Amino acid sequence: LLQTLDYRSCEATMKCRVITTGDTHEWTELLARFQDSDVYFMAQYHQLYEVGDESAAYAFVGEEGHDLFFYPFLLRPIRKVGTLTIQGRWCDIETVIGYTGPLCTTTSPAFLCDVWNCFSTWCKEKGVIAEFIRFNPLTENYILVPDSCAVTNDRPLVVLRIDCSTDELWRRYPSIQRNMVRKAELRQLVCDEV
Repeated sequence: LLQTLDYRSCEATMKCRVITTGDTHEWTELLARFQDSDVYFMAQYHQLYEVGDESAAYAFVGEEGHDLFFYPFLLRPIRKVGTLTIQGRWCDIETVIGYTGPLCTTTSPAFLCDVWNCFSTWCKEKGVIAEFIRFNPLTENYILVPDSCAVTNDRPLVVLRIDCSTDELWRRYPSIQRNMVRKAELRQLVCDEV
């Protein structure tokens, strides 16, 4: 399913569209244009989070010349807030578990402004009232969002290179983590290599 948008708020040369996980081929081709995409951005990964009519995965795509913007997310209906049943067609957006957010081949303020304007118009049409993005800490893609987006550092992350032997990986762990693993093993928890 492909939805082409023709919004007056977008520049005449900006082409915006929304694709679904059903168009895996186009989704994959678009991702191939980015060096920093990973499994969390893939259509197949997003399909795992589509649950009946409760959520649908989309990617918002903006193109102008050689510049490309790609933002995968889940669109979910809001049926209740606490015990209050919500009337109408309201939705929220959330990125899948993992680290995604937008990808873009440029940081041009003009391009980003145009693409976010197109996205905002699409959100208004869909009744989107809230959005939660799990940004990718390795790509620092939080810099791509407009100033109206509140970015919060939720927690520190630890990144380890795993292209080494198990012994070398074990030596790289800080002693406190090695001690926690040993305690877990004493309690008969099992740790296996994948």
